[in-house]
Amino acid sequence: MINKQLYFIVLLLLISSTVTGQGFSYLEEEFIEEEDIRLEQSMYSVYMGLFNISISNEFRLGDFTSLKIEYKFYAGDIYAENFNLKKFGFLPSIIAESRWYYNRIKRGYLYKDLHNNAGNYFGFRVGYILGKSLLRNDFNESPSFYITPVYGLKRNFTTKSRFNYELGVGINIEYTPLDKYNHCDEIYESFYFRIGIGYRL
Repeated sequence: MINKQLYFIVLLLLISSTVTGQGFSYLEEEFIEEEDIRLEQSMYSVYMGLFNISISNEFRLGDFTSLKIEYKFYAGDIYAENFNLKKFGFLPSIIAESRWYYNRIKRGYLYKDLHNNAGNYFGFRVGYILGKSLLRNDFNESPSFYITPVYGLKRNFTTKSRFNYELGVGINIEYTPLDKYNHCDEIYESFYFRIGIGYRL
């Protein structure tokens, strides 16, 4: 059973991640005039994680907020429909993640690298895993939906480099509906950890 504290955390991070970046102080408005402080208008990237590979587009909503649309492929063992055999495969998923990069102004004051939206952020992910193997039609799993409030950071390997990395932690809340692969509706929580190396296209 998901407790009230968890719902509160999800609600708080959802509100935080949809901040539009308005209402800054006078000193902050001075930096707003500098285009380098704002997030990139639109950015396509490919990422490789521990057990997945993805392609994404992150586009700016406000000066310090963005929406990232990600197509991800999870790698792992997938059972055949008769449940007697499992083989390696890829499960595709689609993810929408809103982000609020809260320390862009501070990084600007300190003359730190802001290229490729480098910074720390609060995010809120909504995802859907299709449950159908990308390469094998007879190897499938139950589709699932999940939401994940995230705290993360993004950094470049070198200044102005196209290569970057991301780290993130959060609470993953996943729902798997009743179907022939799953005998009952399931809602469960798990710790979320992300590490990935990316390349800006």
